[in-house]
Amino acid sequence: KAPPKAEALAATPQTGLYSAATGSDKMTFVHLVDSKTKGVRVDPVSIPSDLIDQSRRLSEELAVDVAGACRSGIFPRNTDGWHCSARWCGYYKRCMSGQDKP
Repeated sequence: KAPPKAEALAATPQTGLYSAATGSDKMTFVHLVDSKTKGVRVDPVSIPSDLIDQSRRLSEELAVDVAGACRSGIFPRNTDGWHCSARWCGYYKRCMSGQDKP
């Protein structure tokens, strides 16, 4: 499987937050791909500085939006992971708990 494109990686909040936290305008994600036929392959994906700047701005806007929502008593859900389950989330019964999933 091919590694994600730099644009897709730059579109994630993690990229912008990591860049802001480290103060770095250079970032490379390293993907280890384990293939039965070709063995382990290392695929580095460097993100250009203009995409890092864009990602940082988007992440900062997201952080401001989330902080404002939390102050208002609105907490954004993230159901894309193991944490959205009755077993792992203490708020599962208080949110939609996946009820709106198809």
